[in-house]
Amino acid sequence: MISEFLAFDSTKCTGCGACIVTCPIKAIKPGPNKIYIDSQRCNLCFDCIDICPKNAILLNHKQHIEIKEHFNIMENVS
Repeated sequence: MISEFLAFDSTKCTGCGACIVTCPIKAIKPGPNKIYIDSQRCNLCFDCIDICPKNAILLNHKQHIEIKEHFNIMENVS
């Protein structure tokens, strides 16, 4: 787990660098486990999640459930 919001699976990561290039604030850099995500700089835009071809960067499971519930509630309100 990188932070309370993001999780990284180094076994899925190929080191392609797509997340490094796409990060608008340069919070992702090469690191000892292929990449390093600076959780203090990360603004949670989730571009890295969208761009990763191997789904190595994910929403933390708890946050994923909370976000899904939020959007389900929003759909039911409309």
